[in-house]
Amino acid sequence: MVVEFAKKQCNEKIVDIGIHSDPQTLTILHQDQIGGLQVLKDDKQWIGVRPLPNSFVINIGDTLEDWTNGRLKSAIRRGKAVALNKFLYF
Repeated sequence: MVVEFAKKQCNEKIVDIGIHSDPQTLTILHQDQIGGLQVLKDDKQWIGVRPLPNSFVINIGDTLEDWTNGRLKSAIRRGKAVALNKFLYF
């Protein structure tokens, strides 16, 4: 499945994909060169994930966290970027 998020019309020209985790087992994310993916660490600090060319980010989802009784943690993440046309993830 491919999900596209269209650019929001706002004064700051910031696209924001809110804080969330995924209900699936795994999410495979292909970032573009602009990036904007941020992950919440255990100490409640957001860290940016630097995009690497020709690579994918694999996120553990809520289902896999449940199956492992919490040994593997679902990734809490958000997307922030300036003046993008679209985000893609699948």
